[in-house]
Amino acid sequence: MTRLIVALTILVFMSTEVQAWYATVVDTVEVRWPNGNLKEQYQTYWFGGSERTWREGFYRSWRSNGQQEQIGEYYNGLKIHAWICWDSTGAKVSATNYVNDEKHGRELVWHPGHSLKSSAHYLHGNLHGRSTRYIQSHDYHGRWDSIVLDQFYIDGELMFTIREGRDIFLYCYRPSPCYNPEKDIWLEFTNNCGDFYIGKKIDGEKHGKWIHWSEDGTMVGSVLFDHGTMVTAFSIYD
Repeated sequence: MTRLIVALTILVFMSTEVQAWYATVVDTVEVRWPNGNLKEQYQTYWFGGSERTWREGFYRSWRSNGQQEQIGEYYNGLKIHAWICWDSTGAKVSATNYVNDEKHGRELVWHPGHSLKSSAHYLHGNLHGRSTRYIQSHDYHGRWDSIVLDQFYIDGELMFTIREGRDIFLYCYRPSPCYNPEKDIWLEFTNNCGDFYIGKKIDGEKHGKWIHWSEDGTMVGSVLFDHGTMVTAFSIYD
């Protein structure tokens, strides 16, 4: 009889714990400049179970004159999705994608005057894929940007410097094959000027598996070569 009473008591206690209810509060916080204009506006989330408050939802900031400075979004206190910044003239400065507070995806940065300064791809905070930096060099329409440094990274590691210099205009170009002597691998562009293959050569001929990469660092497929002769069909990665 004593054992039965103890078991029932434990069950009642467990049931009470499972059914406990905690308050949650979503609030909008506004921070103002001394002149009364909005400086920051963002949402917070408070959960009574942990007694913790964190940013959750939209974020916006302005300069003292009321001009938009930055917009973005938080999830569980961490930056997510696209964050966009503007300078004091109202020109866009950068657009960066985040996942869990880390750069993830494409980031674009602009020079004053709207011409592109850099284009890079990230994977969980590391450069991954093609990264290109530009100088300001305009034609009579003001739309040309000459390439300064064009590189390819895999998970933060520099694999190839594709092009470097100030004499190349931003068009669909196909640079010469690139070689990484430390890893003994080659990079060659496909007919689609944004994609390329990476693999090894023997006696100047493609040999073994060559991986097809997109410029954002995604493996698109592969081809198997035997001393320059393709021996397998193209395969797509899921």
